[in-house]
Amino acid sequence: MGPDLTRFRVLRAFALPGRSLACAAGAILEGRIRAGQPVIEPAGLPPVAAVELLLLGGPGSEELPCLCFAWADDDERARLAEALLPGAELRLGA
Repeated sequence: MGPDLTRFRVLRAFALPGRSLACAAGAILEGRIRAGQPVIEPAGLPPVAAVELLLLGGPGSEELPCLCFAWADDDERARLAEALLPGAELRLGA
C-alpha cells in the first residue's frame, strides 16, 4: 500500500443522532488519520468529519481512536451503519 493511504480496523461503532454522526472506534493499522480524509474503501462513504478518542472506562483506561462521519439523510445513515461493522477495514486517502 502506498505511503499516502491509511488502514483502519473498526472495533466498535455507534451513532450520535443529535449530531448526525456515525462513529467507528478502532485501530490504526497503517498511516495516520485526520478530519477531511476521503474514504477509498468501502466506496460511497462521506469523508471523515472528525477524529475523536473513545475512552473505554474511567481515568487511566484505554482510549481508542474514533473516526466520525456526518450523514445528510437516512440513506447515508443506513450506508454508514452497514459499512462500520466491527471487524471492517477502512482504507482512507491522503
